[in-house]
Amino acid sequence: MLGKLNTSVSTFFLRLINPTVHYQVGDMARLPITNSSSHQLNTLVGQAIELAKSDSNENETTYDFIEPPSWEKGLYNLKQRYQELSEIEQEIDEEVYRLYSISDEDREAIEAELAEPIVNEASDEESENFGSDTEDAETAEEASLTREDLARRWISYAVGIVMGRFEPGIDGALGRSNFSEDIAAKLRALADSDGILVLDQGHPDDLPTKVLQALQLMLGQNATNEVVAEGTGQDGNQEDELRRYFERTFFKEHIGKQKYRKRPVYWLLQSPRKNYGIWLFHEKLTQDTLYRIGGKQYVAQKIDLLETNIADLRKKRDAAQGRERRALGKPIAEVEDVLDDLRAFAERIEEILQRGYTPHIDDGVLINMAPLWELMPSWQAEPKKCWDALARGDYDWSHQAMDHYPERVREKCQTNKSYAIAHGLV
Repeated sequence: MLGKLNTSVSTFFLRLINPTVHYQVGDMARLPITNSSSHQLNTLVGQAIELAKSDSNENETTYDFIEPPSWEKGLYNLKQRYQELSEIEQEIDEEVYRLYSISDEDREAIEAELAEPIVNEASDEESENFGSDTEDAETAEEASLTREDLARRWISYAVGIVMGRFEPGIDGALGRSNFSEDIAAKLRALADSDGILVLDQGHPDDLPTKVLQALQLMLGQNATNEVVAEGTGQDGNQEDELRRYFERTFFKEHIGKQKYRKRPVYWLLQSPRKNYGIWLFHEKLTQDTLYRIGGKQYVAQKIDLLETNIADLRKKRDAAQGRERRALGKPIAEVEDVLDDLRAFAERIEEILQRGYTPHIDDGVLINMAPLWELMPSWQAEPKKCWDALARGDYDWSHQAMDHYPERVREKCQTNKSYAIAHGLV
């Protein structure tokens, strides 16, 4: 049955039954299924499934993820795999045409029909999240993986390790890897316990530093040099290039259509002018996370360091004369600008804490991000849109709605039983 469904013949029949991009269960039930069976077809389908599983094992957005494709041979292996899969799919088509006793003339008509594109009248949001077009795009992206893409997969894998999302060496865990137990243990030791890392050179929780350490453990120095150069597009100091990549590029890719589709696993909180950034693994957020970020371990500590730096520079300036005195004015002004930005960041965090913020994983990524939209200047539109929707009452089933608009939500619960059940009021 499965082998007959995923073929040109079944696709043609489904288009006749429902000529849109969204097939329903009822459409599947109406498919004409031949009573003929084939041992060869079952064998071919099994082979195709095993090849498809390899993709899941190498894709961090799946539950089957182990590790990215090999840096040394991954591109070659992918090419070979897709060539083999294409050949098997062609053999499956041939066998299904035979089982349905489809003539050469009818086959030509079917293939000509399938060559015509379906007009997609769905909204952009629907197209982004559903339908075969998206799956086809993902398959094409896998098949056309470049060396730069592969390098960025390894960088993203390293991020997941140091954030504590992936667990190398743990049986059944996400991102469990194929490394030796010794390497896996060293990688697990890099994982941050609270899922908070910072873009701050010299800080013990500096993200670029820890990612570089993870890459070196996994790939060795020479391959790490190649990965960083390919992934960032630059061949300078590795840590500096990774820092710029995380500041400017990584988050945009992370929320993109080929990764997490506007539902990021890692969140980037930044000061208003983006002089300071904090990375969070959202599954490790707790009610104390914002307190920790605003406290002496991160923002408050950085403010103290900048204030000390300014005081030292001012002492030097006051003791200097002429040109040297004037030259010290610029670095003082630069540090003061960063300090003002950090203070504004601290104030925004405090405002959110005063309002109250508790993450609820059942609410989903975007609704949990919404109350923090002011802390996300690099991607503010979507969380702000969701926050406005929360204020309007669009998501009163959510815990965030109850946290921020309890009177309105409780009133709705009196007449809406599903809301009352969601909030434990029955």
